[in-house]
Amino acid sequence: VILLHGVGEAGEAWAPIGAKLAEHGLRVLAPDLRGHGDSSWSSERVYDAASMAADLKEVFLELDLYKRRCALVGAGLGAAVAADFAARFPRLVGLLALVDYDPSASSQAYCKVQGAGQVPNHRECLQLLTSPLMREQRRTPAAAEKAAGVIFRQDALLGHWTPRMDPNFHMPGPPRAALGRSLASLRCKVLYLHAFEESTVAAVEAMCGPEVAANMSVARMQKSSGFSVSDSPFEVYKVLKGALLGTRASSAVFPFTEEEEGEGEGGGGARSRTPESLGLKPLPQFDSLEEAFKALGPRQIPTREAIQQELDKLRAEEGGPASSEDEDGEDGRRRRTGLS
Repeated sequence: VILLHGVGEAGEAWAPIGAKLAEHGLRVLAPDLRGHGDSSWSSERVYDAASMAADLKEVFLELDLYKRRCALVGAGLGAAVAADFAARFPRLVGLLALVDYDPSASSQAYCKVQGAGQVPNHRECLQLLTSPLMREQRRTPAAAEKAAGVIFRQDALLGHWTPRMDPNFHMPGPPRAALGRSLASLRCKVLYLHAFEESTVAAVEAMCGPEVAANMSVARMQKSSGFSVSDSPFEVYKVLKGALLGTRASSAVFPFTEEEEGEGEGGGGARSRTPESLGLKPLPQFDSLEEAFKALGPRQIPTREAIQQELDKLRAEEGGPASSEDEDGEDGRRRRTGLS
């Protein structure tokens, strides 16, 4: 389960929900998106959804997450990144959960506290988050208390607080037509958790198209003021738990696509899910058949003499005496076996 946070926040925003999901044996990851938390800032100020989806692709490669499909959950900004990723890599995502996702809202493009600079103390952090000047990003006192430590970082020596994000962050929204094509190309189960008016939900469903909308489950977060992860974490957890445990119990929630029918029983399973076959890495290019065969063809099994020569080289590098080819004993057999 991959959990992506909202604008101005960090992966810790998901800590209460992620910990509860992990109790059910689920592997849960909550990375910091670029420009947020402990992740690096873009020197060129590149913060579009496609670039952050490319960052997520590198996480999948680094941690070998591509070997089976995952549940991808995003809130606000994270939902935009999750939707882009799911559209680009449909064979990697079995369940897409969008929390508080309004594609037309500017509130997901930047955080109004990101340019706050130094805030003297924790109390003023709370006042800033609950200020009427925050408008659509204004939080309730309870939600602000939970989010302050995620949005701000305290200087251990000076005591002041600063936002944990790039002050120049801004995510440009794709053209509505392009976004609609992206949402309409989703090929997984979609779960939509929101605290919006029904008109917003209808607009999202219309952008997704009839096929995706027919495969979408909608849940309204009754106790949320627009920041469901911090406003009503139990509601979010309850809905996700039902969807995820249902996913584990029934393969119908993660239906095989036509291209993946061979990945089931007797079809090779995870062995067929390579980075190249999933579009995560380009296939290698070769100038000639001979070059391709040299790189990809079967390798010659080393002879006993070749193994002995390599062992002697290793001993010489370690400063030990070279041994005879007839070296016996457990240590000699272990070295030769390990090298072969």
